[in-house]
Amino acid sequence: MSRTLTKLNDLDVNVIILGPSPGAGFDVPRALALADLNGIDRPAAVATSSVREVQMQVDVLISSVTNDLENVSYVPVWDIFCPLESCALTIGNTSLYSDGGHLSGLGATEFLGPALIQRVNAALDLLK
Repeated sequence: MSRTLTKLNDLDVNVIILGPSPGAGFDVPRALALADLNGIDRPAAVATSSVREVQMQVDVLISSVTNDLENVSYVPVWDIFCPLESCALTIGNTSLYSDGGHLSGLGATEFLGPALIQRVNAALDLLK
């Protein structure tokens, strides 16, 4: 990654790297369906403490590669899902995930999309 970004930077190519969304640690749609089937409470969130350390390590690792490159910007996104003490898994009754770690269409467009547009625009402004 470092060599690729350095080469792109040398070629004056602007690059924005998006950080990962936090994984739920389990298949969210399946857990929601099983909860409905068994008449129990649906999981709506996971504790931020369960994902914060890993996500912050990813942020530090990627930032260490991108910080010294003029044309490269890193945009973390995990904190969009985990603003306080819990990380969102659903919007209303619909899963943000298509499994345990990949966003569903709704998760990408309705939940992450609006915040991501703002962050990417800010990163583009910095690259100008």
